[in-house]
Amino acid sequence: MTMTDTNIEELKRAGLFDSDSDYNGMIGEAVKELLLVFQKQGHSGYSAQLTASIFYKLIKGEPLSPLTNDPSEWMEVYPGTFQSTRISHVFINKNESEKPYTIDGKAFSDDGGKSYFTSVESRVHFDLPGFPPKTEYVILKEEQKNV
Repeated sequence: MTMTDTNIEELKRAGLFDSDSDYNGMIGEAVKELLLVFQKQGHSGYSAQLTASIFYKLIKGEPLSPLTNDPSEWMEVYPGTFQSTRISHVFINKNESEKPYTIDGKAFSDDGGKSYFTSVESRVHFDLPGFPPKTEYVILKEEQKNV
């Protein structure tokens, strides 16, 4: 039994091909198709991990190289406000600063971490060339709950 066969069996055990699963079994079929392509490419242990890591970053919308000041990486969405064409949650407001910011820099919870929200306070600036910082999750204390 190949690794792909084992993985397809795992999909079956998890019920991902069942008509009552998410998307009526289509998720199981989609993952099976990806596994078959992956197997066909003939990856070894290291190349499999490297390929999967890069693929995962790309499907999450993460860049593989730093954002830059190159004008082709930015589109004006409002007068003076530019959005990254590479990462949708990154902006530069030329009227305020030349530094880009992520609108997902901080996520706040006012219910002890059950759910999170963002606000204007979620903006975190960073330097170019560079990557936006990872989201910081903040559980608010009672006196902070009007962020």
